[in-house]
This record gives sequence, structure tokens and C-alpha cells, in this order.
Amino acid sequence: MGRKIECREYKRQDKKELTRILAEQIYNKFFEKEKDAEKYSNFILERAIGACKYKKVAVIGNKVVGAVFGIKKDGNNLLSFLKEKICYMQLKVRKKNKEALKYLLLLDEMEQELLIQNHVYNESMIVLFLLKKRPERSEIQEVLLKQWESMISEQKNCRFYIVANSRTESRMLDRYNFQKVDEKSTMIQPKEQRARFYKILYRNKIYM
Repeated sequence: MGRKIECREYKRQDKKELTRILAEQIYNKFFEKEKDAEKYSNFILERAIGACKYKKVAVIGNKVVGAVFGIKKDGNNLLSFLKEKICYMQLKVRKKNKEALKYLLLLDEMEQELLIQNHVYNESMIVLFLLKKRPERSEIQEVLLKQWESMISEQKNCRFYIVANSRTESRMLDRYNFQKVDEKSTMIQPKEQRARFYKILYRNKIYM
């Protein structure tokens, strides 16, 4: 890789690029229009930003290429619920978005089932956003996970979890200090092509 990947604290101006990253990584697969995928991504990102205390981004030069958020704090669940309802109402104006939202709700329910079945608390979750289709993607992930690892290594008797959304993410996590716990999958056709979608739960191995 030609340029060094660095980590720093999240800044408000990073939100636009992280929204694009998240849409490209996941939600463009579901929505017909990119602007609708970005609208949903913006909601998901705002929810993560508002819910987490730990917020780091990876940058190459001045360009944001990924982020890791974690340590969920007590928040206003009612406000989050209202924002979600508003986002869904705006997106449902387009008929084709109703199908996308149905599938996204299904995947969200799969993730919640994983967490409930494995007794995972929200405070123990971390959220990882990565830029897709770049040669240095694995290096970006390594930098972000090492930042996270250095922070949690100071805490004893702590388990932390991450959910991979694809086999590609799962293979990356297999190489780091995470252990596969459980997984769920389903066949759906969000757009033209039917495919299998995954939710794979990992936890760190460094707890005492």
C-alpha cells in the first residue's frame, strides 16, 4: 500500500463520507436509488454515533476510509425510535423501497436473535464500517481493530462482540483476535439477484 493509514477521533464532518461508505458496503444492494440507500445509511450511522462512546475513524491522507464505534451508552430510545419511523416513512414513498425495508427488517431481526440467544448486551457491541472494493481494505480493518484491541486490553473480565454481515467480513475477522460464536443466514432477493445473506457473531479472545 502506498499511503499510511492513520486513526483519529471521529469528527462531525466525517459523517458524509461514512454515510457513503456504509451505503456502498451494504445498502446499495437493497435500494434501487443510491440516494435512498444513503438516506437509510445516514439513519444507521446517526444511531451508531449517538449510541456509542468510543468513535474512531481511519484516514488515508485526509480521506476517511473506515470507522469503528463501540461501548454503547444509555440513550434516548424514544428519540431513536421516532427517527427510525420518520426514515421509514420517507423511504416508503417509493413502492420499491417497501420490499427493501422488509428485507432489512428481517436481517435486523436475525441479528437481534443472535444477540439474545448468546446473551450479548448492547454495551458489549462494537460497530465496524469499512470501505469496500479497495486493495487496502484488510489493512484498514487491521488498523481499526488494533486501535480497539489496545483500548479493551486494559479492561479485565470483559467480552466484546462484533457482527459480520458477510462471509468476506467473517474471513477477515477469523485472522484477528476474534472467535466465531454463532451465525444465521437467509436467502433473499433484494434487487435483481437472489443471494444468501449472513449475520455472524464474533467475540474477542483476550478477556481474562
